[in-house]
Amino acid sequence: MGKDNREGRTMMSVSRKNILSQIPLFKYFTAQQLEELSWYGVKREIARNQVIYKEGDAKEAVFIVLSGLVKTYRTDHLGQESNLSFLKQHETFPGEGLLADGFYSRSAAAIVRTELLMFSLKPFLNFLAHYPSAAVAVIHAMQESIQSLDHQLNESKWPDVYNPGQLFLLKLAEHYGRQTKGELRIGIPMSHDYFASAIGATRDGGDRLLDKLHEEGIAEMKRWGFVIHDVEALRRWRDFDDQSKAWEQSR
Repeated sequence: MGKDNREGRTMMSVSRKNILSQIPLFKYFTAQQLEELSWYGVKREIARNQVIYKEGDAKEAVFIVLSGLVKTYRTDHLGQESNLSFLKQHETFPGEGLLADGFYSRSAAAIVRTELLMFSLKPFLNFLAHYPSAAVAVIHAMQESIQSLDHQLNESKWPDVYNPGQLFLLKLAEHYGRQTKGELRIGIPMSHDYFASAIGATRDGGDRLLDKLHEEGIAEMKRWGFVIHDVEALRRWRDFDDQSKAWEQSR
């Protein structure tokens, strides 16, 4: 019985080690470091629309998306969501203050049913303290990620490249899209209210975005999910009305 338990734990550790080797944050870890870190990871199943943690909660863990889709966001005094970002498979969060304790600066919630690999913060930080080279490797990987994002933004004509709804649809297309009859289909049904909630918009705001994309022949919502008629057009699309308003407000 004891032998079976040890073998089971070893198999789980190997599985988690294989997962960790694919995570950009840990790409400079040695095999030994990945092996040891793998023992600390715990898998968690998160239901659709379930909050993982709230802005202002004490920071207790670091998470890796194994499958599904997660959004992180801030909430203003009126309860409106802003500064949304969407995280897909193999991405890590929270991104801000990852190597320090304190409080979460953003909330996080699952958009669809999601599986996470969770590392309790104190053991994770103790691991990095025990392996200074691993801490340096994490910092290096984080710097590369920031530089890559800066490069993308500098090449863009507009500082706010995508609005949240557009980015949300691109993430869904990348992770769940299936080519069928010359178009990309995303088989994740959701109501107009849920779509608006997912992108931190009002029902009217979500509907306006969907109407614009539909009118331009780029994308549309169906009862069973979404159809993206032209992914490249969706990437290039800009809501100039919103950008003009933002520019005017910044003057």
